[in-house]
Amino acid sequence: MSPRLDRGDSTGARPGDHRHRPGSLGSVWNIEPDPPEPFGPGDLIDYDLRVYVIDPTDYVSELRLVLGELFSPLGRWQLRPPEELLNPRAVGFARDNAQHRPAPPAADARLWQIRVGLRGEGDYSDLDDRLVHAHFDRGLHFEHMSSQRFDAETAELEEALSRYPELRDSPA
Repeated sequence: MSPRLDRGDSTGARPGDHRHRPGSLGSVWNIEPDPPEPFGPGDLIDYDLRVYVIDPTDYVSELRLVLGELFSPLGRWQLRPPEELLNPRAVGFARDNAQHRPAPPAADARLWQIRVGLRGEGDYSDLDDRLVHAHFDRGLHFEHMSSQRFDAETAELEEALSRYPELRDSPA
């Protein structure tokens, strides 16, 4: 198990704990990069981005450019329309994180969820980092990003593909 790097306030009982899970304190850790984790055309990589903006239209336009450059060489991808998130806890967490940007968002910004599915071939362990760097290189900010891999021919894949009808017909 490799060390965990969390960004955010700790609610643990002691420094280094996060959400009541043990953590470790340290200034800098030298750790090896994650080993390659190849994915193939039958798999699905599902990204969940949370962005705090007034209107997601411009963000989505820029995101399409980022995804086209990064994902198109790997395979096929689908960007779902943004959905506003109204959960007070999620909105509060996003608002707190957004305050750390070089230019905090407008007071009337709202929290949006943007999901992206990818089917193709590549290295899943490397893809998250590349997406983060591509975002920031383009001047985009997100409050939260998570991803999940769904392996080919599993029940979980079928359920995940229900969100991405354009990717349902399998391989890249």
